[in-house]
Amino acid sequence: MIRNTIAFGILLLILLQVSCATSDKVVRTGDTFEVALEQEGEGGFEWTYKPTEGIMAIDTFKTDVELPSGFSEYTKHFKFQGEKKGKYTLKFVKIRSFQPELILDGNVKEIVVRIKKSKK
Repeated sequence: MIRNTIAFGILLLILLQVSCATSDKVVRTGDTFEVALEQEGEGGFEWTYKPTEGIMAIDTFKTDVELPSGFSEYTKHFKFQGEKKGKYTLKFVKIRSFQPELILDGNVKEIVVRIKKSKK
C-alpha cells in the first residue's frame, strides 16, 4: 500500500512538472500575444527565446518582483505576432551569459501556439 502511494506521488509530481513546462495559446494571424516567464535574475539566469519561423518577436520587457529576502527577481515578458497560420512551439531557455551551455532542470519552457486564419 505504501509503495503504491509513493509511486502515485512520484507520477503526480512528474505530470505536474510536464504540465508546467508547456502550455497552449490560440491567436489569429496578425494578432499580437504575450508570454511571461517568472524567476529571471535568480542565480544570474536570464530567459532567452529561440526564434521560430512564422512567429515574429516584437518586444521584451521585465517587471520587477521584490522577494521577502529583499532581493529582486524579474518576470520577463515577450511580445510576439503570429505571421502565418499553423501550429508552432516557442522554446525559451533560461541561461547565464557566462555559462550559456549550462541548462538546469526547469530552465526550459515550451509554449505551443496555434495561429488561426484572421477574420476578414
